Amino acid sequence: MHASIGRYAASREATAEIIQDARQLASALSHAPGFISYALLDLGEGALASISVFESRPELDDGARLIDTWMAEHLAGWSARPSPEVGEIVVQRGM
Repeated sequence: MHASIGRYAASREATAEIIQDARQLASALSHAPGFISYALLDLGEGALASISVFESRPELDDGARLIDTWMAEHLAGWSARPSPEVGEIVVQRGM
């Protein structure tokens, strides 16, 4: 399994709307090949983080492109880190 962690910034006022909209993104991702899970974390002060998990690195990369496209179309107010942290999951329990 492979995962990516992205960090995002938005105004505090926009965070609730972004969280609501991100439910649509999670639904779209759930149909992607190799999808395992997607989580969005509210870090407070307008900061958010996402964790995407896919079966393989190529599937994770495809999922990242889907996220980028979806965000450009639906969440122009998000400010993403230039490159998310990506790696192979070496220890995991539960989910």
